[in-house]
Amino acid sequence: MSRIWFRMIVVNLILIFLVTIIPTAIYLNVFSNNINEQLHRINGQRVAEFRNSLDQSIVRETLRIADLFMSDRERNQFLIHPLTHDISNDSSRILQVSSQLRDLQYSFPFLNSVDLYYRQGNLIFKGPNVCFMDLGDCDLGYREHWLTLFQQQSQENFKWFRYTDNSVSPSEQIITYIRGLPYFSTGERNGIIAINLDEAAVRSMLPKLDDSSQADLWIIDGAGQTVTTTSEDSSLQESVKVRLTQETAQDGMFRMTIHDEPSIVSYSRSAYNAWNYVSVVSIHEYFKKTNELRNGLIFIGVALLTVNLLIGFLITKRTQTPIRHMFGQFSNELETMKERWERNEPTIRQDYLTKLLRGQWDTDGVRDENAHLLGIRFTEPACISFIAHWNPRSLHIRDELLLPFRIVEGLEQAFEADTLYAVSTDKHSISGMIHFSGEGAFELLKRIADTLSQFEADITRYAISAGNVYPCAPAKVSASYGEAIIAMEYRFLEDSGILYYPLLNISQRQDSATLTRSTGAIEEAIRSGDEQKLLLSVRNIIEEIRSGGYTIACSRILLQETFSSIQKGLESLGLQSHHWFGYDIRTHWKQFEYLADVESWAESVLRTVAAKVTEKKRSVDALTESKLKQYIEDNLFSDVSLESVSDWIGLSPNYVSKMFRIMTGNTFIEFVTERKMLRAVEMLGEKKLTVQAISEKLGYQSTPHFIRVFKERYGTTPKQYQKQHLSGDYMNK
Repeated sequence: MSRIWFRMIVVNLILIFLVTIIPTAIYLNVFSNNINEQLHRINGQRVAEFRNSLDQSIVRETLRIADLFMSDRERNQFLIHPLTHDISNDSSRILQVSSQLRDLQYSFPFLNSVDLYYRQGNLIFKGPNVCFMDLGDCDLGYREHWLTLFQQQSQENFKWFRYTDNSVSPSEQIITYIRGLPYFSTGERNGIIAINLDEAAVRSMLPKLDDSSQADLWIIDGAGQTVTTTSEDSSLQESVKVRLTQETAQDGMFRMTIHDEPSIVSYSRSAYNAWNYVSVVSIHEYFKKTNELRNGLIFIGVALLTVNLLIGFLITKRTQTPIRHMFGQFSNELETMKERWERNEPTIRQDYLTKLLRGQWDTDGVRDENAHLLGIRFTEPACISFIAHWNPRSLHIRDELLLPFRIVEGLEQAFEADTLYAVSTDKHSISGMIHFSGEGAFELLKRIADTLSQFEADITRYAISAGNVYPCAPAKVSASYGEAIIAMEYRFLEDSGILYYPLLNISQRQDSATLTRSTGAIEEAIRSGDEQKLLLSVRNIIEEIRSGGYTIACSRILLQETFSSIQKGLESLGLQSHHWFGYDIRTHWKQFEYLADVESWAESVLRTVAAKVTEKKRSVDALTESKLKQYIEDNLFSDVSLESVSDWIGLSPNYVSKMFRIMTGNTFIEFVTERKMLRAVEMLGEKKLTVQAISEKLGYQSTPHFIRVFKERYGTTPKQYQKQHLSGDYMNK
């Protein structure tokens, strides 16, 4: 009996080993590998997002500044003209370059300044401040390094550097992009442009990869120098830099010991320059969740094994077969695994769809199998990707966070099964794709709009963008999604509606325009305080933008030029917008999401501006106005000039000129000329003096000049005017 009992014990132990320990070990290994693989993919994705975020918002925009403002276009004539002409003795040209550089600095939040060196005239503009190098008293600071380098190494067309600007207190870190002008010059350059980025502004835009990963983010240039970092240690370990230079892939990941700490280094190379975007996180933090989960599974496995052994021993001792109980226990474990899968399926599904839309999908069979398990099937002939964005009403935070999931649920109910797949992008937008026959794409987008309309109690307005229709395949989904992202940018021009990429005709839109005449009219309307003319000028510009003939980037530049011209008009009267509104109107408009909101805000600002200018004009001392006019009348036959009036009243000529413009709406010369012409008419009517005598009496050095001025005013010569209007009969009447 004891032998039989012993044999049963051995058999049961073998069964437990085969049924419990081996499957659990295999499952644990496969599960850990899958979790680690998922961690690698997520980390790689986040580094790529880190790269894309900085590449798109900083690097590409910096390159576009040089291309956009140093290209041979009419609006860039002030910056391009000195490349081939010496303007060192032309103060007007210098002021024009300085003014345009100052406006450019305000146009981009990450800009510190823009420097320009012109070989013709040997001038360097340090931002809006000019320095004459031939005079030998220029304090170039860090600029001396790149200026010397580009003058000596003419074969290099562009460079990126990081400098410390010690000319300000406290000192600032500057990231500088230097480029020779012209760009493809093989000989001596005509000039150099240096675009200085505020390193603190760049660092503030570094995305957080994961709140729990505690990763340090770095940007390393091609020479291994640190551009910026979130780490307290400003220098990356040299061995990491060496390893990065050895890596040939565009994106990758490797392990390395950094400061005696085993770490995971993930990198992604910029598409625009030699920068490497690097994430460094300790292996302990990186695999923390995996280790915790694995330890928990081991603990559960050991506990289950102990229970199985105890049950097997008791059943064997009672001469009962333990096989049924062991399979029952194993069935419970499988059920637990199934519950975990069902609990985590929405998160896994959202992660897969997000990667699919962004083009981070895998081509192996495992990913296709995962798509099948998640219920995503590419069985239709065509697919189209879309984005839905909305503006919520005042909602409780819980309702606002749940709103994207409610909208996704509503869309899935509005479409046939397995045709629409959508995920929450953030609390104000969702992204997704539609699988269909290939016909009636716009009608499908209208169905999405109808679904969003059902949530009018929660949202105020919405926009739906979509890319082109493609054959239904993962790679084409991401292509359509990229076009949907571009189309969504054009919601700025529309309050709500459908933004279908093929209908936007982006390739046919202008990417540049000039508003010289319109901005001049705006400045003139401000100086005169003409509210209707001011409103009409700005409305015409906004209607021109809304007409659909410009790209979104060009539209924003036109708006920037418009509000810069308003600021210039105020400055010409000695006024500043931030004194009235508490902000700079040249940048405040950018906080609005829609052009209609910009227009509404702008009209309110313009009415206030017109009222303030009118008030300022009325506040001018009436007695001073009377004295000025009387002085001009009393001295009309003598040498009356702006300087003589200024000396008489005791004010500067510049101030008197501005004050005179506010009082009369005319310039000083225009007013004096008008008074002289009226006096000339009186003397012509008296018929005591000849035209030449009248010209000399009124202070004109040349009689033909007097006749020309008179004719411009009255449309006829003095003699003809005397005959037509000042005859004896006419005077008797």
